[in-house]
Amino acid sequence: MKKLLGLIFLVPFLTGCFSSPYTNPGMSTNAGNPYRPSVEEPEKMEPCNYNSLDGEEIILSKNPKSTTGYSQYSASQKEMANSMISNGFPLVKVKPSLTAGNLSFKKYSEMEGKIIEKVEAEYNSAAEKQGVLSNVQFTNYYYKIVLSDCSIAYTNTGVGQMQYTSKETYDEAKKLVGDSVWVDKRADFGIYSGSDLTHLENVKIVGIEPVSFNRENEYMQSETVSSVILMVKNFKNETTTLPYNKEFFFSENPINQSWPSEIKYAIKNQEIVIGMSEKQARLSWGQPDDINSTVTAENRDEQWVYGDGTERTYLYFENGELTTYQN
Repeated sequence: MKKLLGLIFLVPFLTGCFSSPYTNPGMSTNAGNPYRPSVEEPEKMEPCNYNSLDGEEIILSKNPKSTTGYSQYSASQKEMANSMISNGFPLVKVKPSLTAGNLSFKKYSEMEGKIIEKVEAEYNSAAEKQGVLSNVQFTNYYYKIVLSDCSIAYTNTGVGQMQYTSKETYDEAKKLVGDSVWVDKRADFGIYSGSDLTHLENVKIVGIEPVSFNRENEYMQSETVSSVILMVKNFKNETTTLPYNKEFFFSENPINQSWPSEIKYAIKNQEIVIGMSEKQARLSWGQPDDINSTVTAENRDEQWVYGDGTERTYLYFENGELTTYQN
């Protein structure tokens, strides 16, 4: 019923490795990981003319567990943070090859860059090529990225957006710093962030960060999220996080202060009470999964259906007013 964040890429996070028929000299081997490339320094573009380059502008992700105020994240997410800090960006390479060294996370996180072209992948052997392309997440091409300090990096086009954020999206979010918004918990936050916020809570945006972190999807598979996080302060002056997605907040208070106290309380607690209008019900529970209408000369009756299978709830409206509900 709820939509997931549109910027989530449902791709397994591989921390720079995957099940492969080969290993490569110079790469460490540890339990669960066939190999993990080390951090290496990238080549520099010469001459350094970054400002004159054309290309999609991006910002390399930051990992939220490397900062304070992210207590709601899981142990697996924190484990990913520690891995990135130690082993660099697992999907941003110094050469267009999966077995190349990783770009340093400590040095390059939050750095701006431009995607200037798509280049063919490099392989050490035919077996390596077969091993890489046998994994459906990877392609035979890489995006070539020039960073603002003129360092050159590469990320595979199959998983390329997992560890960087569009600068356009970043700049849009940055304009909201200083604004107050009202949290919309009708959308499914899952374990993304904002789990400690309540529906229609008024918060102030105090900062933003481009982030990349690990989570489990509905199939219990590991996946990586790369996007922009809003840093917000609640009424207790505590700092927490909210995904940057307009589905997750209102720019103005959607509750009409002239509504009865019982109605306002119910909406904030995402409850339903008899006498609600259709607008108020939607503000509490969101859009129904199905609507069945009966129209006569005198009445317009509607049955709203939430859920599916045996887990259904029915709301009955007569001329726009909730008269009955049934679980």
